[in-house]
Amino acid sequence: MISRRALLAAPLAPLLLRGANAPLKLAHAQPCMGTMFRVVAWARDEEAGYRAIHSAFARANELDAKLSDYKPQSELSDLMREGFAKPFPVSEDLFRVVEAAQRLAEETDGLFDISIGPLSRLWRECRNSGSLPAPDVLREARSRVGYRHIVLDRKTRCIRLARDGMQLDLGGIAKGFAADAMRTVLAKAGVPASMVASGGDIAAGSAPPNARGWAVELDPGEEFPGAKVLLSLRSRAVSTSGAHRQHFTIDGVTYSHIIDPRTGLGLTRQTAVSVVAPSATQTDALATTASLMEPSAAIAFLSRHGGVGGRVFLPPTAEGRIAETRSTRGFAEYLVRSGNR
Repeated sequence: MISRRALLAAPLAPLLLRGANAPLKLAHAQPCMGTMFRVVAWARDEEAGYRAIHSAFARANELDAKLSDYKPQSELSDLMREGFAKPFPVSEDLFRVVEAAQRLAEETDGLFDISIGPLSRLWRECRNSGSLPAPDVLREARSRVGYRHIVLDRKTRCIRLARDGMQLDLGGIAKGFAADAMRTVLAKAGVPASMVASGGDIAAGSAPPNARGWAVELDPGEEFPGAKVLLSLRSRAVSTSGAHRQHFTIDGVTYSHIIDPRTGLGLTRQTAVSVVAPSATQTDALATTASLMEPSAAIAFLSRHGGVGGRVFLPPTAEGRIAETRSTRGFAEYLVRSGNR
């Protein structure tokens, strides 16, 4: 069984199955994109297996250098500095991420919006200061947000930011994209039976030896009693999003790190949303978006996407509301066990 805790404790030395030609279980973890990335993979040759894993991490670091809004010399930072004056040519990686984000923004009328960078930066300041932003400061930041002001040209592979001072935040999609890219590197290197975890996103490749799929435990934590589930995944990804991952309290109200573009503030609804789909790029973005919706709307939204399964867990409250789980029909396909058994 692989959980986030299990991956953290995964040994760096190979684990052997019986038999001279039996595959080896390899594991490695290192920080990237502001979180810990972890890989578990099965390979018949230890040296070649670790070479593939290190190539996968090199790919993740390459993407971090392109997609980070924290690094002043990243390609994304270059775009934000220079993309207002004229269309800015970008790499295929950056274009694909922004293109995928814009499709979801169009579908949700801006509920998923990577142009929330001004609000993300403001919210980080609020988290550090322990106070909400002044109304005029919040209005100014919101005035620079709007996905319709991101203009893409696929023919020239250029992006233009049509409003001065725009800042992009790819935090709701970039880690999933990186997990997919790492899984692709591993498969091309002859290591298809692999699993990549990037924060709350997990991309599973071919099944391990003698298994139907990767056993992935989703456990949002003690604040969500009864939410733990065990999934079996093969060539699928899963992401879990919600206030359980990062949150803080101001004036008695608990806010999530997920920003609601409609208010400019962190989400206050306490839910844990898990999404299963063919790619982690999809699950990362869809889980973030569904977290911003009322539970019934989130399930309807996820159900409209082919090949996607989802679950929304509402924890019990001090006011007496009991825990509640809502799932799409497709989610049960991956479910092995639910509850805290």
